[in-house]
Amino acid sequence: MQRSRYALAGLLLVLAPLLSGCAGPVLPERADAPLYTNVTPGDDWTRVRRSRFSFSVPPGFQKLNLQPIDSDAAVYARADASLHYDFGSYTAAPSIEGADGVRERMRIGGRTATVVSYRRSDGPYVVKAWWEDVSRGPTGPHHLLMEAAFRSAQDRPQLLAAIYSVRFE
Repeated sequence: MQRSRYALAGLLLVLAPLLSGCAGPVLPERADAPLYTNVTPGDDWTRVRRSRFSFSVPPGFQKLNLQPIDSDAAVYARADASLHYDFGSYTAAPSIEGADGVRERMRIGGRTATVVSYRRSDGPYVVKAWWEDVSRGPTGPHHLLMEAAFRSAQDRPQLLAAIYSVRFE
């Protein structure tokens, strides 16, 4: 009797997150449609390396001049699409700011990220991924935000692949 009670308790501990709708983070290849891509960075992509992380930028994107104030930040852009990262103490978790938004916790680069996707009211699609407490500095924990903005839904697979290419050093 005692053993079956422990077995039942163990089973409930395993099933509790699934039954409560609080399942753990998914891998990008198991993401729902708005966050799924079958694109992977190729040899023609540029690998950007920073002190704590790296990521790949699709062909045709150029780095723009950006003067960050209190973080490590950069923007890469082409035509009607951009890829932006912000790494610092004041980098906040993303929220859904438009229509048709989805939020999912995903495992990217070996860490859990909060990923949101939506379409802004003025037209562009947006995908953001945010990793909490990537490192610690004199001002506290540093967080990473990757943001893709694009006007054509055809750009989504490549930009998702760029976000999913994040690796932590």
